[in-house]
Amino acid sequence: MKRRDSPTLENSANEMVDLLTDLGMDHKLAKVLAHLSQVEESKSTDIERECELRQPEVSLATKDLRARGWVVADERRQGGKGRPVHYYRLELPLPEIMRQVEAQKLEEIGGELQKIERLKALVSRAD
Repeated sequence: MKRRDSPTLENSANEMVDLLTDLGMDHKLAKVLAHLSQVEESKSTDIERECELRQPEVSLATKDLRARGWVVADERRQGGKGRPVHYYRLELPLPEIMRQVEAQKLEEIGGELQKIERLKALVSRAD
């Protein structure tokens, strides 16, 4: 499903964005991740267009994705003049990224369950 000519995110990518957002991921981050999962690499301007985001939103999302180790950036000069163009691609395969998302959620759930157990202990002492 590596496409370059898709005008907008495909249905499966839109569902992925919705699910990641429901799991607590920032919507813009989820959109960029879904887009990058569909292409080999993408210029920042293509991400803006495909994800319907502004340049600063793309910049922040890609910065966060790079910090997580999920995305890498490559700067290329076009014709030797002007600012370099940033190209982004996934650093990890999407299944590995999903494993990391799952592990983070399981850790969060474990923490919540510990709080519930602590509350139950406090309540049982109060009786």
